[in-house]
Amino acid sequence: MSGPAVAAEEKARTAPQTALRRLFGAEFDVLLYDLTSTYVEGAAEANPMMRRGYSRDHRPDCEQLVLALIVNHEGLPFSYELFNGNRADVSTMEVILRTVERKHGKARRIWVFDRGVVSEENLAAIRQRGGQYLVGTPRSKMKQFESELLKDDFEQVRPEVEVKKVATSDGEETWYPVPDSRTEGEGESHSQPFHGED
Repeated sequence: MSGPAVAAEEKARTAPQTALRRLFGAEFDVLLYDLTSTYVEGAAEANPMMRRGYSRDHRPDCEQLVLALIVNHEGLPFSYELFNGNRADVSTMEVILRTVERKHGKARRIWVFDRGVVSEENLAAIRQRGGQYLVGTPRSKMKQFESELLKDDFEQVRPEVEVKKVATSDGEETWYPVPDSRTEGEGESHSQPFHGED
């Protein structure tokens, strides 16, 4: 695409977010990031982005593309990106961080995403930008904090949210939110770390 076409595409991508902020006072400091794939058949297979990859549609026989979507905490759209169909989720975060900064400026954002995007490199990239994150943590990593998390000294920060600050081996502090069901005895707690400051 040429310069004017790229500028028009950028304007089309950012206009909804700008309008939502202006009209409804929507905030975009907490961003939920997820990816999905969609498969194609027929003439669309000629698109160079179409590749075979991990198929969320359970169609490994079809080529696909990967769609990355970013919304705010209310589900209002913030941004999206398209990736080749064979792109691994974990390899998209640095591109997304750079793209969001280019389109919307640098800001202290809180990112929320699932285990498929988690890597130490991705978390470090968010911290280097002054951001924070709330992510799913593999159970194997939770083992190192098990004794601390079993203590019943969580701090209630909202009626439905309790947290505990735990020091990591590298000296950083991590917050572990626990669902309200922990106190009601309903099922297992699925703690997830929140990297943040007081």
